[in-house]
Amino acid sequence: WGVNDYGQLGDGSTTNQRYPVLVAGGHAWAVIAPGNEHTCGITTDGVGLCWGRDDSGQLGNGTGQQSSLVPDTIAGGRAWTEMATGDLTTCGITDAGDAYCWGYNTDYQTGSGSTASTEETPVLVVGGHTWQTLGAGRRHFCAVTPDHVAYCWGRGAGGALGTGWVTTSAEPVRVAEPTPYEP
Repeated sequence: WGVNDYGQLGDGSTTNQRYPVLVAGGHAWAVIAPGNEHTCGITTDGVGLCWGRDDSGQLGNGTGQQSSLVPDTIAGGRAWTEMATGDLTTCGITDAGDAYCWGYNTDYQTGSGSTASTEETPVLVVGGHTWQTLGAGRRHFCAVTPDHVAYCWGRGAGGALGTGWVTTSAEPVRVAEPTPYEP
């Protein structure tokens, strides 16, 4: 429910809705990740789907369309376990523990080391880490390894990456250990 200018509700229309509407396709969902004018999700079978605005490739389907009014499969045929959506970028973790991102990349928020302004299909987050969970900021992402170490990448304005010094990073950087507060 809500604003549906780009089909981000996934019901096949661009009509705003005041009450919940069923997402098209009859899927059973394990994860839903709403973003800024797009939505992604993972079915109980591990299939990744996205819908809504796609002008920066944030749906990850590689079609070059401006939007999709119904769920469309993320390119690559991977099985997904986690999904997070940022402003115009999406990241996910596969069942093998690899992280991939796609969409807008002017602040290097795909974590791939690439300087391309957009990525139309999922690109591997560099660093050789295995990931357990992830979360999204507006133009940065953070993920945690199975041994509970946090890393972030993308736009770090205002200290968003948690490193104490990096303002932008095209690859994951380890979040700094907390400093005890001393009045």
